[in-house]
Amino acid sequence: MVVLSFSHICVVASWALLLLPAVNALPLKDCDCRGAISSDNSSFCGDPRLGPAPLPKSDKLVGPLLDHYKRLGGLCPDAFLAKYTDPATKAFIFPPVSGFQNSNTGAPIEGNQTLVPGMLLDRFGFEGGSFLAPAFTPYGQRSLPPSSLNTPVNASTANYFVYKVLKEFTVLTGTIAPWFEQPGQGTQYLSPFSVSTLLTMGWLERVEARSVTSSYLPP
Repeated sequence: MVVLSFSHICVVASWALLLLPAVNALPLKDCDCRGAISSDNSSFCGDPRLGPAPLPKSDKLVGPLLDHYKRLGGLCPDAFLAKYTDPATKAFIFPPVSGFQNSNTGAPIEGNQTLVPGMLLDRFGFEGGSFLAPAFTPYGQRSLPPSSLNTPVNASTANYFVYKVLKEFTVLTGTIAPWFEQPGQGTQYLSPFSVSTLLTMGWLERVEARSVTSSYLPP
């Protein structure tokens, strides 16, 4: 029988820790990066699905939208990815009924709304999508995955855009359901057209977000 001294055990434990992927501000002290696909040093646990490391909280525009935001909602990476990704494709599983909150009967709580000129909207992500929100909605109320905070090459921080409505158009609107361990409860607008089409057709214009934040965000 081999008897290991306490010092031997400490050395083995130290080497085991070194073999794990780097941990950047994990949500719980007992978490590690198991379950993550370590491929990108700029990402949390090396996995772009878990968003950037660190979060862009120092950004004057995006940072205030991350107040009280918990990246994985208290789950460890392996539990979060097991709950919200497809095991075969590794891609995120998005909520049913386009992410709208359901009523007690299971029907989505949604309805038509006309967006009028002068309204400010925003979006995290490329403009090929059709989802928008009232400008400066806190991130946790949107029930987006942490990967939506990634910043692509030559893009604005977190790929975040603010728009002004130029011509009225009708969208499907409703309360956002909880998902991705986030509380949701913000408002979302689902357009029948992509944001890029709305821009091309003159319904929306992209605005310099920092020029319109003074009345919404703290200095």
